[in-house]
Amino acid sequence: MPRLIALLLLASCAKAVPVEATAQALEPNEVTVQKDPNALHKASDVIEVGPGGAYLPPCVADLTLGMPMASVEPLHAMTPADSLLDFRLQREQAFAAGPVSNVTYYFDGDLPGHPLYELIVEWRVPAERDLWLKATLGAPNAGDQWSVSGLEWPVRAWVFDNRYVVAAGMPGTEWAE
Repeated sequence: MPRLIALLLLASCAKAVPVEATAQALEPNEVTVQKDPNALHKASDVIEVGPGGAYLPPCVADLTLGMPMASVEPLHAMTPADSLLDFRLQREQAFAAGPVSNVTYYFDGDLPGHPLYELIVEWRVPAERDLWLKATLGAPNAGDQWSVSGLEWPVRAWVFDNRYVVAAGMPGTEWAE
């Protein structure tokens, strides 16, 4: 059932993404990821991923944390950079239809290329977000958060209100460990 719900959410997304670009729930707390389709991970393990499709909603699954801002710009219609805080550049994208209403992108303001290091995804209905999370990542594996590996730096994901937040602990960013 969670796989059907995830497929319905994929179909209702404003930007179509191939189903192969997303993780698929097989059993509760087991996830197959794009990097190795045969690898199974329990919810208590760190989830190993490749491109963002394994941990980002379909509307932004074509992105990967660490991408330079110039590489993201042709893929997503974002607002101009807001540099209210000197350490980051904030941009936003609104979605007229689908389960996601808005995405806030945080790019580092100091590092070369201004890499994407955080995404805040706002869902219209938190219950739809929760169904997507359960089908995609399973239960949280780090307290009330998800710990994601497979990149050069640690990635954490969590929820609050109607949002799903994904942040990379990239050196030089506010989330550096």
